[in-house]
Amino acid sequence: MAEETTDTRTRIFQAADELFCQYGYDGVSIRDVARHAGVNKASVFYYFSSKEELFEAVLNTYWDLHREWLSDALDMKGGARERMHRLIDNYWSFMQENARYSRLIQGILASDNERREAIKRTFAPIYNWTIEALSELSPEKGPRAARQLYLTFVGAVVNYFTYAPALEPGWQGDPMGPESFEERRQHLHWLLDLVLDDLLEES
Repeated sequence: MAEETTDTRTRIFQAADELFCQYGYDGVSIRDVARHAGVNKASVFYYFSSKEELFEAVLNTYWDLHREWLSDALDMKGGARERMHRLIDNYWSFMQENARYSRLIQGILASDNERREAIKRTFAPIYNWTIEALSELSPEKGPRAARQLYLTFVGAVVNYFTYAPALEPGWQGDPMGPESFEERRQHLHWLLDLVLDDLLEES
C-alpha cells in the first residue's frame, strides 16, 4: 500500500512538473494535472491541498537540485579560472539534467511578481560568488564587469535549452542529443578561456 501511495504521488508530481514548465502556473488547472497523471482530482487534493502547494513543491524541488548541483562550484578553492570552469561544468550539467527548469523560471520572471522575489533570492548566491571569483580580474563597471560576465555565461547556458530545440531542422543532428550537448559544453569552456585570457592581459 505504501508503494502504491508513493507511486501515485510521484505521478501527480511529475505531471505537474511537466505541465507547469510548459504552460506556467496560470495555464494549468488541478483537473489538467489529474488527467495527465491518470488520477482523479480527489487524489491530487489528497497529496496537495491546493494548486499553489503543488506548484511550490515543483519549484522547491528544482531549487534544491539547483543548490545541490552548484554547491561544489561555490567552493572557493582554486584560482579564478579553475573556479569559473567548475561553475560552467556544474551549471551545464544541472541544466542538462533539468532542461525544463529554464522554461519554468522564464515564465515566472515574465508574469509572476510574487515568485520573482524568491527567484532573486535563489540566484543571489551564484551571482555573488561569480562577482567574488572574478573580483581580482574584472572591473566593477564597464563591458568587462563581472556582472556582465555573469549574465553572459548564465544566458549562454540557459538560452541553449530554450532555443536549441527550434534549430533541429538545420542543425545537422539533434541539438538536444549527447554529441551536441558535449559540443556546447566545450564551446562554453572555450569562450570562458577567451574572456579570462583577455582579462588577464588587461590586468
